Amino acid sequence: MANITLDSQSVIWSNFQQFHRYWIYDLGPFTFDRDQYTAAFYAA
Repeated sequence: MANITLDSQSVIWSNFQQFHRYWIYDLGPFTFDRDQYTAAFYAA
């Protein structure tokens, strides 16, 4: 699981975690351009 934060210009993935175990994943945050992210989402 991860938190997904949206603002007017970006999409941010952060706070990655495992649902069944208390493991901390030292990943991100990953920031994506909102327009590119939306286009890729609908193209998939």
